Amino acid sequence: MAHKLVYPAVKITQPGLKENQAIYATSFSVRDLIDLSMFKVDLWKRDLIGKATQGYQRVINERHAQKIASFVAQEGSVLPTAVLVSSRDYIPEFKDGKLIINKFPLFIVDGQHRVAGLRIAIDNNELADWEAGTLPVVVLSGFDKFEEMIDFVDLNTKQKKVETDLALQLMYDMARGDARLKAKYVSEGTDWKVRAIKIVNEGRSMPTEMLE
Repeated sequence: MAHKLVYPAVKITQPGLKENQAIYATSFSVRDLIDLSMFKVDLWKRDLIGKATQGYQRVINERHAQKIASFVAQEGSVLPTAVLVSSRDYIPEFKDGKLIINKFPLFIVDGQHRVAGLRIAIDNNELADWEAGTLPVVVLSGFDKFEEMIDFVDLNTKQKKVETDLALQLMYDMARGDARLKAKYVSEGTDWKVRAIKIVNEGRSMPTEMLE
C-alpha cells in the first residue's frame, strides 16, 4: 500500500464551489487505481441499513466489468473518459502544480466498472502495458458524503443523452469500403446499429449481411 501519491494536476475553478472545496483534473496510474486499499466503492449493504456508515452504490456488475476487461485486452483499445473520485472531508495538498494525497481510501464515484474491468484484465492476462498506463481522473476535494451522493445522482440522472444517428450513418458509409472497420463492427456486435440507422433513414430494407 502506498503512503503517498503525487501527481501533476490542474485546479478547476467554478462559482458553485464552497470555500473548502476544490476540483482537480489529473491522471492516476492504473496500478494505483486498481489497488483496493487506496480506491474503493462505497457499497450499499443490507446489514448497514439505518447506520451512518451505509453506502449508496450497487455491487459491481461482473458481466459489465468482464466486457470492459475483454475490451481492454484488444489491441488499440483506449479509455478516454475520466474516473471521478472523492477524498470527502480529507483535503489533499496542492502545491507547485502537484496533487499530494497521503490519506486513503479515496472513493470512486463514477468509473467503478472501468477500474474493475482493468483489475480483471490485469489479474487474468497480466496486461503489463495497461498496468503501467494511466487513466484520466477528476478528484473532488472537500465534498462530504452527502454532497458526493448528490453528484452521483446528477451524473446518472441529469446528463442529456446525445443522439448518435448521424455518427452511426457515417460509420456505415466509412465501413462500406473498409474491410478492417467492417470486421471491427461485426466482432464487437455493433454492426446491427449501422444497418438499422440506414434502414430508418432510407426507408427501405437492407441486406442481412452487413455493408454489402
